Amino acid sequence: MMSGKWRQSKPYHTESSSEDDGFEYQGASNHYQDSDSQDSSEDEAYSQKVRDRSSFDQRPNASFDQESDDDEDDQGTDLDWLVYFLSKFPDFQSSMLTIIKNKIDLKVLEAIIADNPHIFQTADETVLLRPQLKICAWYLSSRGCSAKASRTCSDMHICPQYICGSCRDSSCPKGHQLLTKHNSRVLKTFHLNDIDLSVLRKILKISLAEVNSNEDQEPLIMCESYNKGKCSNRNCKHFHFCEYHLKSNLSCRNRNCILNHDFNDSDCKRTLENKGIDTNETPKDIMIEILKAFPGLLGKQTSSKSQSPDSSRSPSPTPRQNPKPNQPYRGIMTTEASEFYGNIPKPEICNRSLKNRCKSLKCPRLHSDLPFHWQISHDGNDWFNLSKNQVLHLEKQYCDPNIDKTELPEPKSKNAPQKLVRLLSDCDWEADFKKMEVKSRNSRTSYILRDLRLENEADTFTWYFLDGNSTWVQYGEVDTTQRAFLKSKISSHEIEQHYIQNPRSPMTFKNDLFSYELDFIHMTQTNTSTKSTRPVKRRPVPHKQSFLSMIAAPASYFFGQ
Repeated sequence: MMSGKWRQSKPYHTESSSEDDGFEYQGASNHYQDSDSQDSSEDEAYSQKVRDRSSFDQRPNASFDQESDDDEDDQGTDLDWLVYFLSKFPDFQSSMLTIIKNKIDLKVLEAIIADNPHIFQTADETVLLRPQLKICAWYLSSRGCSAKASRTCSDMHICPQYICGSCRDSSCPKGHQLLTKHNSRVLKTFHLNDIDLSVLRKILKISLAEVNSNEDQEPLIMCESYNKGKCSNRNCKHFHFCEYHLKSNLSCRNRNCILNHDFNDSDCKRTLENKGIDTNETPKDIMIEILKAFPGLLGKQTSSKSQSPDSSRSPSPTPRQNPKPNQPYRGIMTTEASEFYGNIPKPEICNRSLKNRCKSLKCPRLHSDLPFHWQISHDGNDWFNLSKNQVLHLEKQYCDPNIDKTELPEPKSKNAPQKLVRLLSDCDWEADFKKMEVKSRNSRTSYILRDLRLENEADTFTWYFLDGNSTWVQYGEVDTTQRAFLKSKISSHEIEQHYIQNPRSPMTFKNDLFSYELDFIHMTQTNTSTKSTRPVKRRPVPHKQSFLSMIAAPASYFFGQ
């Protein structure tokens, strides 16, 4: 069926180059630049994946003029080639004549276009690559996409602002990864899985520009008339919420206030979701997200269009000071472990919170029902709380000195913050206790990992050294070689006390034969006579019996069935 030839002077590839790519056509440019340097690793991984796919014969000077025995396979090969061919043009379109001259005869070309209207368009004897890709509206909503698990969703799960180049938030809950498992399946149905990543972004930008977005791009503005007691504009699009309640960290002191204090009020919820704010979170997380997205909301940016001449005095008092716009969510309220945002002035767990005895509204420590907690961060400044099943799994593994890496399970609890679910969705994550990071196995994305402990809690860690049988032995105990004269004359408790007081200062100790130096920076033990070194570890002391039942839960609790 194929009368034309695909002349190829070198193997099929997708990497940008200023050299001739082997195709004999004019007007095509292969210069594409990726403006998002943060995803250069994803681009590299994707290019390698494309090279490994070997969708076409990659032998030098390969000729494709030999007719296949299977017409369907022939058309499939032609379809993949046509998508790739059109992607080489800056505007992703080419005349039919140019296409016919390079590979496909007219009848086959017309059949491909007719059978794939969701991928191609035609205009004036020109073929345009216009895949009808959309971003899943449910994925962007507070409900989330329920069809993802069953693999029935055919739309992309990604941040639309990222595709357009306007979102630079590395922790964006809508996601900035094109190559998730779900998105890869969607791209494959459009035969876009062999396209260079930087080109793919441009194609998506054009495709998504043709789809109407339900998200309002205007800034969120506090309705001044509403806060004065009445808004006469039935079509008011501004924020109908008690301004003082928001400024005072959701603690309006006016008991007689008649203004809205509920983010899930029908009008308020609709306004927030039209602005891209997820209302399926805790009130504090919603407040934080509002102040992050619209830092000028509590400033002078109030509406005047909806003011009413009959407006009366505000039923709420005016606070003396606004939260700082650049840090609208650090230390402003007591932080619960069940919330998404986990910034706390003092990185430790409140003792009184274990039994729900701390009633402070501005406790500087984390409130948790466990004596330990785990958080992640993309920059070391903004910390996010992991879900309870993740926390218990990490703690169980971290208490074992033999484990340095472990799989991070998906957030399992129904009450897990949706932002956390989206942040870690579609990727397999691994926790590294040596580097204290969580890294994606699908890309090079990683997060800083840290653990939190109870305040003023002594003897919460145990120190180990690696003996001659490659076994981790607690200091002060005889190692597995059973040579008692090598037993250290210091205990793990003494090492911990020294470490707490001087974490960067070496510590010396002895046994019956040798002297040693503990280096807390490099975590090594060095024999001062022989200069031989051994690695050391600091891991949590096994927990009290009340928490052992949770930590010893079966794997199904952490990872699901």
